Amino acid sequence: MYNPDLAKKFIKETYNKKDTQRVITALFKRLEVVEKDYNKNLFEFSYEELVDTLRYLNCTTRNAMGEKLTHMCNYEKWASEKGICQKNLAFYNIDRKDYRKYFNLDTLRKQYIRDRDELYSRCNKLANDQDKLFLVLPYEGLGSTDEILHLTKENCLVDENDDPKRILVEGESRRIIPILDERSVTILQDAKKNPDYRVSNGTTNAKSAIRYTLDTKYMIRATKGKGNATGVENISDIVFSYRSVGTKMKKIQEWTGKYNIIIDTIVDSGMFDKLFALEKVKKLETDDFKEVLLFFGKNESSNQALKENFEDYKWALEQE
Repeated sequence: MYNPDLAKKFIKETYNKKDTQRVITALFKRLEVVEKDYNKNLFEFSYEELVDTLRYLNCTTRNAMGEKLTHMCNYEKWASEKGICQKNLAFYNIDRKDYRKYFNLDTLRKQYIRDRDELYSRCNKLANDQDKLFLVLPYEGLGSTDEILHLTKENCLVDENDDPKRILVEGESRRIIPILDERSVTILQDAKKNPDYRVSNGTTNAKSAIRYTLDTKYMIRATKGKGNATGVENISDIVFSYRSVGTKMKKIQEWTGKYNIIIDTIVDSGMFDKLFALEKVKKLETDDFKEVLLFFGKNESSNQALKENFEDYKWALEQE
């Protein structure tokens, strides 16, 4: 019989730090749905029920899968040591050498942009060049939200007299990103000079159907009349709100029909694109993964995680 109080007791007795407790509580809130369906506690699950649960969690990386599975196994161990249940061998039969068999492959495939054709196909569904930047910039090489929001028009060298077309990235990971695809060049050019913003992705005929972006120095700009501090002395310095990025991405997901993408997975998509291109001409080595990470302003020490994620994505595509 399912007892929700046991998970709360487990978390309180096992994890001392409040932040950790919050993370584990969130995980067990999700697991609670499955426990109620089966009308029993997680530590009583059969192997088949555990596998279904792991797939329900929608993990798409080995790290995420390993982390969640560790907490689930800790729960089973805690319950057996307390004499609440007998040792459940199902938890020990999970194959930790190949987490991929427990991935939700549909989610894994859909969270990435497959190639440049899909990138521009999704962009074509967006009425505003400003919104297209949230797809193009991370795909081209800006590896973080901070870099994306702080890219200035001055450092986006894509005008007709700029040769080669490129983006200058300042900050800790100073670098030059060449923009080689003319489709990206056109989007960047239009976003740089066009102040118009069509509300609701251009689907409304209301009088306020078109707003105008603030005259800031940045490529990504908020629109006027949406609670922005238009009366401040230096409008040019206003950065698009970090808190608004999540809301913006949800709208972009809706408008493009790509419901699983976030900034991080678009960055990963851009890295995968480069790795696929390299793989056509050579066997990938550790240095190749490091170079791609550095191109996107990432720490090269993450090369093993990138390699695993790339291999898992390729494998998921092969299963189609």
